[in-house]
This record gives sequence, C-alpha cells and structure tokens, in this order.
Amino acid sequence: MAEPGRLGAAYGALKIDLASGMEGRRLEGLSLPDCLPLAELEERERLRRRLDRAFASPDRSGLPARLDRFEQEAFEVLRSNKVRQALDVEAEPSSVRKAYGLLDTHLFFGDSPALARGLLAARRLIEAGARFVTVGTRYDWDTHSNLFSKLRNDLLPTLDRALPALIADLDQRGLLAETVVYCVGEFGRTPRVNSQGGRDHWPQAMAALLAGGGFRRGHVHGATDRHGAAPASDPCTPEDIAATIFDRLGFPPSHRLTTLRDTSIFPTGRVLRQLVGA
Repeated sequence: MAEPGRLGAAYGALKIDLASGMEGRRLEGLSLPDCLPLAELEERERLRRRLDRAFASPDRSGLPARLDRFEQEAFEVLRSNKVRQALDVEAEPSSVRKAYGLLDTHLFFGDSPALARGLLAARRLIEAGARFVTVGTRYDWDTHSNLFSKLRNDLLPTLDRALPALIADLDQRGLLAETVVYCVGEFGRTPRVNSQGGRDHWPQAMAALLAGGGFRRGHVHGATDRHGAAPASDPCTPEDIAATIFDRLGFPPSHRLTTLRDTSIFPTGRVLRQLVGA
C-alpha cells in the first residue's frame, strides 16, 4: 500500500488485514485485547498527552503534530465500534455476499477470498462515511511464468466476479455517482510471451478501469498499436489519470500542497476531459 508521501504522516493509511475474515469479531489493530479495558486505554492516552506537553519536542518540522493527529484518529477507531461494524461483511445478506462471490468457495485460490471480502468491506466503509479506501491483494499478479493458467484458474475469477458486483452495488445504493472506483496495476506487461509462458514488466502501455464519480460509462479512451506495445491514439500517463481523478474530487492539478513543501499536486498531470460526461 502506498505511503502518504508529500501529504505527511497525518494522512497515513489505517492498514487492515481481512484475509482471515471476522471470526470472533476481532481484527488486529481495531480491537482492544481482553486485558486492556477501554477505561485503562483512555487513562494511558491522557498520560501520553501530559508527557507530550511536559517534554515538548524542539522539532519545528511539524512532524510531531502530524503524528499526533494520526495517533488520535487511531485511538478513535479503537474507542468506536463504527469501523469494526463496517468491516463485518458477514452481516450482509447472503444475496449480497453471493453477488461478490463470497459463497462460491470454488472461485477462491490463495489470497483471493480477501480480495472479494475487501471489496465488499470497501462498500460498507464508504457507506459508513470513509472518504478513501484502497483494496489490494497479496497474491502474485507478477506473472512472469505460467501466465494463462494463473489468470484463468486463479487470478481472474474472483476479480471478474467481485469488481462488477462492487460497481453495481454502489450504483444500486445511490453511491456510485459520488464514488470513484479505480482499478489498476503497477505497469503493463510485455506484448510477447516469454520462454516461461509469462509476460514481463512493460511500462510503455497499460490498462486502467474507472467507474463512477461522473466518468463516462462504456467509454474506451485511447488504443495501442496492433502489438499492444505502445499507444497509437490518445496517449496519456498515470499522472494524467491521477490528475483527472483528483479534479473530479475538487482538486485541480494546480492545487497547492503545503504539508511538507509548497508544490502543486500534479506538476505535469493534465485533466482528461474526454473521460467525463454522460
């Protein structure tokens, strides 16, 4: 998962592992151990604040304040039950869990249950008020060998089932218009299959999927040459796509970011107006 980068420590992500589900309704980092009641945690928090004030750091970078904000948000997660409830995908009706493929265990291979569970949890988190949710998978999409078997049997069945279910679910609940769904990998793959029956890294061309948030439905932007090796029309960069997403969120590329240094959020990214519309 990406770090907050130029946003600073206050905007670090709360990382949650859903691979093992919600058995026992306890997830590491979201629940207190039995030996630590909430009253004692709050007492420890008050003590920490007193020590922070007594031994105030001479650091003028602003890092202590940003870390304090991050710690306070983490403390509120422990104090509240809202996040834990949102992550409890087993509370969903069986019809919804079936739509995401969670009742069809034959789809699952390796880490794939966590991907389907994570996408359903993402919808529940958005419904509960989360502003930014990232879902990843630890299973190996870096298919340098045995590509076709891995895609057909292991990688694609869960993604093909759960990602459309997420988009339809958000749409049915009236959330898709105000939610951007962005599905992408790190880079493209070589046009030619290698000697191990796989494809290697290829940054010259790749694909991305966007849905919701006012983006055009059914629109295909750009094309590669007949080998899939390089853009043939309407070329754009990952920074262009990121700039377009942030523009939909109300932050144009020229928006100034001043948390760590004064700079525009996308110095070279341009908004792809062709992606927005009916």
